[in-house]
Amino acid sequence: MKKILYIVILACLASACVKDLSEINKNPNQLDLTNPDPVFLASELNTVNFLQSANSSCLWQYSHWITTATGGYGITSYWSQFYLNMLSNLKQLHLKYDNNSLFNNRMQVVTIWECYIYSIMVQAFGPVPRSQAMLAGTKPGDLQYGLSNIKFDSEDSIYYDILSKLRTAANSIKLSNTADAFGKVNEPIFGGDNAKWQRFANSLRLKLALDCRSFMPDTANAMIKELMANENNLFNSSDKAAFAFGTSSGSESNYWQSFLKPSATVFYNKNASMPSVSPKMNDFMLQYFRSYKDPRMNAFFDSASYVANIPNGGAPYTVTNDTIGSDGTMDPTGKHRWVLNYYAPHFGKPIFDRSLYWGSLPVLSAGSAYYDQPKISLLDKNHAFVIMTYAEICFIKAEAALLGLGGSKTAADYYNAGIDASMAFWGIDSKDAADFKNRDGIKWNTIGTGLPYPYFPATMSWNINDNFTQIWDQRWVNYYIDQAFDAWVLQRRTKSLDLAPLMSGIDVIWSPNSSFENIPERWIYPITGASSSVSTNLAAYNEAVKMLGGTNNQFALLRFSKNYAYRNWGNENSTLPTPSMYFKKLYGPYIESYPNTIPGYTLVKEFDLP
Repeated sequence: MKKILYIVILACLASACVKDLSEINKNPNQLDLTNPDPVFLASELNTVNFLQSANSSCLWQYSHWITTATGGYGITSYWSQFYLNMLSNLKQLHLKYDNNSLFNNRMQVVTIWECYIYSIMVQAFGPVPRSQAMLAGTKPGDLQYGLSNIKFDSEDSIYYDILSKLRTAANSIKLSNTADAFGKVNEPIFGGDNAKWQRFANSLRLKLALDCRSFMPDTANAMIKELMANENNLFNSSDKAAFAFGTSSGSESNYWQSFLKPSATVFYNKNASMPSVSPKMNDFMLQYFRSYKDPRMNAFFDSASYVANIPNGGAPYTVTNDTIGSDGTMDPTGKHRWVLNYYAPHFGKPIFDRSLYWGSLPVLSAGSAYYDQPKISLLDKNHAFVIMTYAEICFIKAEAALLGLGGSKTAADYYNAGIDASMAFWGIDSKDAADFKNRDGIKWNTIGTGLPYPYFPATMSWNINDNFTQIWDQRWVNYYIDQAFDAWVLQRRTKSLDLAPLMSGIDVIWSPNSSFENIPERWIYPITGASSSVSTNLAAYNEAVKMLGGTNNQFALLRFSKNYAYRNWGNENSTLPTPSMYFKKLYGPYIESYPNTIPGYTLVKEFDLP
């Protein structure tokens, strides 16, 4: 069994060889450990490819940024990928180089990346094999790869272990030893810059400590205070953790290979025969953009007017017969009205656009050309997949400061710095950014009253009620498009977003409602197939399920997750929205906001009220 698993790992490593990244493995039939660079790159590449695949299959849906047509909640195959495709390479490096002082810095970086992978696992599944996973035998072929005969560690112990190892690894990097670093060509995240890896380790530690405050407060608070007292050791404004893909054949990003590659199943919106299956802006995100006029919308998405330029793509949705008044400038009497037609420049697609038991959505599920799509440049060949940004760390520091856990600035200062950094990252004009920061709900210490979500208008709206919500909402936006997993973690920890339900019945083990499915709290352990924990490690599996409260389902709360009273969506005051519910008074209630330069603008008629 172990020999077979080892061969599988070699095959996975060999399959990761691509033209621009050809140093991963020079011999497809043998793991080359004479140079640690390509073996480490294999783990980085496999991890990023996994996250991109998970985004498009389910995490974009969880985040409510993007609606996909895959319906994909098929997550049972994810389990073995962590051990076989990501961690096995790192274990080989530990065996080969841990006791060699010439590779000290590089092995600290390997440990940091390993901790990052385990942080994803524990926040996705809960208890997982950690302390006994991939135990070393007398030679590499004797490794156990976390699939049988080992225990599942508790969430608490995994967090303690990750936080401890991140601190030790960061402190053990010797920056003066510049020769001991991964090569710039072979390390596409930080280019082998050990100082950046050190700051990444500390920033990841701050992030995870904030996540686990609810169940290990003493340890977490002490660590947050330590890190906030030494901010030079955290990400700065010049830092960004992003995996740079290539442009030559085989080295392109997973997004491009999934959506833009001519032979891809989904050829984005260039293929007029199947535009409906490409990813679309989610209508929940559109409600946020409309509520607070966030200028990042055009950096995130290509609007409906762009889609209209695609052959057979249709035209933007036209708002018809919208009756508009005056703010007093053009009509001091307050009685005159203008009836207008104009284009809706953006259109979001609901996640649950299938037939619902209380009706169907014929308008919204048809005319796919109306819907915005992710900016095509974000899905291109050499898109740099983002793992962590300076803006994210600013928002994390804002929350820490608001909790009274230290920092050299106020929570408001960190919050505003985070918005500035995010706007700069997305190339937003400084004036537009300044205007955005001055809006109610965005400006610190203000409350925002957002637009209601059209499906459940009596109960859901984009309101911002306090400082914590301000921080969390901006983190949610900032995570677009790559950090959907982090958005999922944030939502489970805070339950700050009143998210619309998903449709149930798609690869689900259990759902609290027969008609709707809430966002999963975790990914389940595989219970069938070759990597099944049930068939290969029943005793450990049963202990893990016990730690989860006795059930292996998608709605078992993990330790960091906030308890939440799920809605019974079938009893909500639901309605079948029409486009007019989205777009009437799109540019405001007053004619002064409707210049005739608006696309599709037509003055239908004017009249006076009695």
